[in-house]
Amino acid sequence: MSFIIIILITYVLLFLTIFIQSYFKFSEFSFTSDKGKIIGYFLSAIIMCGFTEETAWRGYLFSKLKDLTWFQITIIINLIWAIWHIPSHFYCLEGHIWISFPLFIVSCFELGIIMQYLRVKTNSVIPCILFHALFVFPLMLAGLKTKVLYLGSFPYIIMILLMLPITIYCYSVGQRIHDNKLTLTRSV
Repeated sequence: MSFIIIILITYVLLFLTIFIQSYFKFSEFSFTSDKGKIIGYFLSAIIMCGFTEETAWRGYLFSKLKDLTWFQITIIINLIWAIWHIPSHFYCLEGHIWISFPLFIVSCFELGIIMQYLRVKTNSVIPCILFHALFVFPLMLAGLKTKVLYLGSFPYIIMILLMLPITIYCYSVGQRIHDNKLTLTRSV
C-alpha cells in the first residue's frame, strides 16, 4: 500500500468514528461554523500539531534513533509523544482519567506507529506533518462532549478499534522497511 492510501484509509476511519459516535449518541459533537475559529484550528493543526511536533518526533528524534530496532524506536518515540500531550489533553479527560488516560496512550501509539510507517516509507517527515495536521483538524472542529463514558470517552474506544488493523499493517511493513535499511547500512 502506498502512503497516500494509508492516509486516506485513516482519514475515512476518523470520520467513520465521528459518525458512529454521533449516530449512537455516545458523544455529542458541536461542529463550529465560525470562519475565524475554523481558520485558527486549521493553522493550529498545521503549525503546532503537524509541523512542530512531527519535526521534533518523527524528524529529529527518529533520525537520532534510526540505528535502534523498530520496536525500540516505537516505544521511545510514542511514549515521549504521549507524555508530551498530557497537559494539553487534561481538559478533554472530563474527570475520568482512569479510563481516558490509558486510552489516550493507546491512541498515541496507534497514530504514532502510522506516522512512523509514513516516515520510514517515504524517508521524509512531510507526510507525517500532513497526516498529523489532517487528523487533528476535524477533531478540533468537532467539539466533543462525552455522553457514554466507556464508549464515548476521549480518545474514542471505537476509533482505537477501527484503527487497529491499519496500525498492525503499518507496524509490520514499517518494521520490514526499517530492518532492510538497517541491514544495508550495517553491511556497507
